[in-house]
Amino acid sequence: MNHNDHIDITIIGGGLAGLNCAYALHKRLPNKNITVLERGDRVMGLTSSASTGGFRNFFPNSRAMTNLSNRSIDLLLEYARASAGTGNEFMMNRCGYVFLSAQPEQMERYKKQAQAAHEFGSVPSILRWHSGAIRYNGHPYNPEKPAAVFSSVGFDFELYKTHKDGLDLIDDPAVIRKLVPDSVTKDVRVMFHVRKAGYLDVEGLGTCHREELMR
Repeated sequence: MNHNDHIDITIIGGGLAGLNCAYALHKRLPNKNITVLERGDRVMGLTSSASTGGFRNFFPNSRAMTNLSNRSIDLLLEYARASAGTGNEFMMNRCGYVFLSAQPEQMERYKKQAQAAHEFGSVPSILRWHSGAIRYNGHPYNPEKPAAVFSSVGFDFELYKTHKDGLDLIDDPAVIRKLVPDSVTKDVRVMFHVRKAGYLDVEGLGTCHREELMR
């Protein structure tokens, strides 16, 4: 940058928030000169570098967080599609987010949280209860009348892997241990699986945005 450079927008901070902001503005205002100022010797060098990269849209106690996370994840999916094949992929993995409990009574709490999440827009009316059994798949969630679709005796593990939205609630310890064998002790009785969730390579996302901005 020299004294003759014209800057339309300046963003202070080259962490993930700053780079995401710059990237979004660049896509919407391609003719604007956007500059990111970072006091360190590299972007993504402070708190962003310590991020685990986890994301989820499940916040049953906050409509604001639900709306924010839903929109953020949708944008991340757009970015992931745009980066595919460029060499700057940031490995977005929609594996989900799992809550585990050794207390069977936790099942009722998870059901209530699922209802709240649905009302906030986290899930599109999908709650699947596997035990002896739930699978709400596209049908309105009625907490008073859970619709059992298949039992855990004939649990379809391949079908289970295909779900990308909604919530899964499982109270069969044998099934849970098969689904997440490295993470579960023999005491676990309930598993609550949030599907619009997962993890990504945070530094890879920052690199993807930086490379796009420097073109």
